[in-house]
Amino acid sequence: MTTPRKPSTVAGRRRPKGEAQPAARPAGDMRAAFQDRSRPEVVNTSFNFPRDFHEHMRRVAFERGVSMKDLIIEAVQARHPMP
Repeated sequence: MTTPRKPSTVAGRRRPKGEAQPAARPAGDMRAAFQDRSRPEVVNTSFNFPRDFHEHMRRVAFERGVSMKDLIIEAVQARHPMP
């Protein structure tokens, strides 16, 4: 005893045999979309701060509307200006 086949979910959606497939269009030149955007070269680093200091920096950064990274850069440059 065999189980009856389920109805096809693609019936009527398939292209009839012998019908030509649509011609593939050539892709456009994608180099313009992926051109190098000039960004300053950066190096990722991390810091371990005491919890109280970190909370203080977060609060100051929020009040000034800047990131903690910007606070650190500003403080280091104020103390040790680049030549």
